[in-house]
Amino acid sequence: PAPPPVALPERAKEKLITQIYTDPGLPNPNPTVPAWQRPTHALSHVQSPQLAQTADYVIIGSGITGLGVAKTLLERSANDKKVVIFEARTLLDGATSRNAGFLISSSAAVYADMADAYGEEEARRFVTFCKKNLQGMHRLIDESPPEIQRACERRQVRSVSSFADQASLDQRRARLKRYEAAFPADKGLYSIIDKETAEKVCF
Repeated sequence: PAPPPVALPERAKEKLITQIYTDPGLPNPNPTVPAWQRPTHALSHVQSPQLAQTADYVIIGSGITGLGVAKTLLERSANDKKVVIFEARTLLDGATSRNAGFLISSSAAVYADMADAYGEEEARRFVTFCKKNLQGMHRLIDESPPEIQRACERRQVRSVSSFADQASLDQRRARLKRYEAAFPADKGLYSIIDKETAEKVCF
């Protein structure tokens, strides 16, 4: 049986609906070059000699989402299926190559809100999906040829969230406690430090 649909927060639905009816505008005719595109990869300007007249699947955008969908379709569909990707600029020239290269999830921060709005089970499904997504990206790199792994320059780092007032920190602490209760295997993955320690470590 098909899994139940994933519920989205109302603010996320409103944003998606607004984006659907908003004119995206024309691509900048002279865009800046993303840092991750220097030097430009040989595949960046690959293009079909002519526009395909038919296709089984059409994907708009060659970012990580579009290429991920294309890879999945090609691996799981019959060999005679044709996948076409439309890209306004060069491959991976949009948001995917301009996000500073971070692979990160805000699951711990939003879990409590998701649980309050849609229940613990739905919130756990959401977090599990996010975790699998990150694991899949690492697996994709691990399974790539050595030259691709070197080009990815992957490294594990720790990210830092700062709070301007005690109330915000206390709220995040409470949310983290709820997250760790739902995902005990992640206990200890996140740590909270005080202002004095942060100043010594970060400055």
